[in-house]
Amino acid sequence: MSENCNYAPVEKVILIDDRRIEIYWGEQMRRADNENDYLVKYKGEVQELVHWTSDMTWDYGTVYQKESMRTTLSLVHPVDPECAGEVTVQVVGKLTDVKDRPADNEKVYQTVYQPYYVVRKKGTSGIVVKAGEKTTPAVVDKALAIIDMMLEKIPEVAEELVRRGAEVSVFGLLENAYDVPEHRMGYLLATRHVAGYGGEMTNPASSISEANVIRLRTGRYATSYPNEMILVHEFGHAIHLVGMNGLKDQTLADMIRKVYQHASDNGLWPDTYAISNYEEYFATLSTVWFNVMQEGVDGRWDGIRGPVNTREELKVYDPEGYELMKHIYPEKTLPEPWHYNVNIYDIDGKPYKSYDENMKFNLDFIQ
Repeated sequence: MSENCNYAPVEKVILIDDRRIEIYWGEQMRRADNENDYLVKYKGEVQELVHWTSDMTWDYGTVYQKESMRTTLSLVHPVDPECAGEVTVQVVGKLTDVKDRPADNEKVYQTVYQPYYVVRKKGTSGIVVKAGEKTTPAVVDKALAIIDMMLEKIPEVAEELVRRGAEVSVFGLLENAYDVPEHRMGYLLATRHVAGYGGEMTNPASSISEANVIRLRTGRYATSYPNEMILVHEFGHAIHLVGMNGLKDQTLADMIRKVYQHASDNGLWPDTYAISNYEEYFATLSTVWFNVMQEGVDGRWDGIRGPVNTREELKVYDPEGYELMKHIYPEKTLPEPWHYNVNIYDIDGKPYKSYDENMKFNLDFIQ
């Protein structure tokens, strides 16, 4: 996009779906995240922009992300993406870049439709997994296989998830969780990078990093959780908070509350994320059930995790939790590379004598 060098440069202005517009700046900007500084029109009519506050869900609002030098604007009312050429954006506020160049308040930018999601696949469960152009397409299939496995015993929950629009986004190695459009406003509250987010009733979208799905353990883009399958945890939240809690029959939801209360009353899972509330209890036990939970440091209850991280250990340590998971999930192992995990310690935190430290993973499958 041709620019006057006296003004803050704009690389492109695109419409990524029916309500979100992205402005890519050519230089770092100051205060480029106030919707009042932009005038958006559709077919000549001024469009209202979403004003986001911290008590709202993370799907729509105005945010500037310095890593990508990108401002996202969100429309209150959807437009037809096929008419993107009739969507215009004008910067009307006194914005400047770090070189003190002002934004050009006279220029009107015509948007181009460039959808964020370029891959969408539906599994046997009916759940759609999607990804942008920066995600390896084959990873979508790997995530979909895991989701379908998690839902195969509870088709009524899968139907409820679909009915409520629950989908899963896989973000690429060069992206972070806040590049996902449905979670973009979380950037304003983020204190660290995360590997994904779980869906909940007001925002049923879940997300997961490509690095975690493929279990990338080395290099610049390696997952922070090489021994914990975060997709199982985060989509477990969606299964629980959107699927089960959305059903008219609350039997499953009540079971989770009852089993969690039993664990809490009996001092199980001490000093862990799992016992903090019944939502995290269900999501954590989901990963334990599928043998994809990381152990606590040195086998201790370390403030986040503990020594219990496999299905068989769960059966001994928390029998009620085991029966709950058995009622919901199949007794299966996840596909490669999550078919095996590190399990050094028993439920008392003592090392297994049979543990083979030379056990290796076969990760040579990335396509």
